[in-house]
Amino acid sequence: MTGKRPARIGVDIDGVMLDVIAPLLKVYNRRNGTRYAKNDITDYPLTRLFGSDSEARIKFVLDFFRTPEFRNIRPVPGAQRGIAALGKKAILISLTSRSVDAIEKETRNQILRYFPNAFSEIRFTSDLTSNSKGEGKAGVCRNMDIDIMIDDSFEYAATCAKQRVKVILLDCPWNREWNHGPLPQNVYRARNWPQIVRKVDELLT
Repeated sequence: MTGKRPARIGVDIDGVMLDVIAPLLKVYNRRNGTRYAKNDITDYPLTRLFGSDSEARIKFVLDFFRTPEFRNIRPVPGAQRGIAALGKKAILISLTSRSVDAIEKETRNQILRYFPNAFSEIRFTSDLTSNSKGEGKAGVCRNMDIDIMIDDSFEYAATCAKQRVKVILLDCPWNREWNHGPLPQNVYRARNWPQIVRKVDELLT
């Protein structure tokens, strides 16, 4: 698939490598007296929490970045072993929609803590704190010649696939087909990290 050069795999951070939803909901529920759980979050822009108020969403996300819950974020189950396996097959590049201005240092520390020496580069697109529909991450995939992208956002998967990038979508309540429709061409669903690794093997064959 990739000719003579090593394959290049982009890996999202939040929801794929690090479990951001659990601590985010813990902070949101504490502040608002609610009891939202992961299965209640059915869309990436967090409309269930903020409706169409993008300013409230951005403010909350930026505030969340400063909480102990964010600093103590934990890996997604299987992610550490999965990343180690992928690192033997390809060059890994971490792509995140986090804002570089807000938490670059903390993000790099988190990756170093849980995935030391795994990534050749970390790229920030700042989509979380903007109204971007994923064009930033798709553009990075195109410009960096990424062969496979691993993400948990249906929107990012669709925009990356339009750039002829093969995408593995880690199954989550906010990316399921009943809400978004069938998967686009070149997008493949995986239920967990072992399935991600097996699908990468298939795509690289």
